[in-house]
Amino acid sequence: MLSEHSVSMLALACSVIGLILVFAISSLEKPVFLKISELEDSTPARIELKARITSEFYSKNTLFLTLYDGNFLKAIMFNPSLQVLEIAEKGNRVTAIGSLQKSKQERIFLISELRKLD
Repeated sequence: MLSEHSVSMLALACSVIGLILVFAISSLEKPVFLKISELEDSTPARIELKARITSEFYSKNTLFLTLYDGNFLKAIMFNPSLQVLEIAEKGNRVTAIGSLQKSKQERIFLISELRKLD
């Protein structure tokens, strides 16, 4: 019979291994490149968009953007770094990676990564 300490250590080891696997699998998942007009409710979990920033607003550690590639899309990024804030200027062309969320008849793109295009 396993002691309580052995069971606790086994549970801890399984939890750590599970977290490592979840992190590894999520980092290996490549984003799917789509245009704003191609976004639907059934889009993949990670999406890559290339667009121009038409408006930006930063408040309470949240960055609000409007992206345009022939169609407009509202986007939000929580806790952006200073580097991201420098990139997120009106008129800049960017690559945004994230996921699409639907809220009250409105599509919102949740940005996890933002890079400036040359």
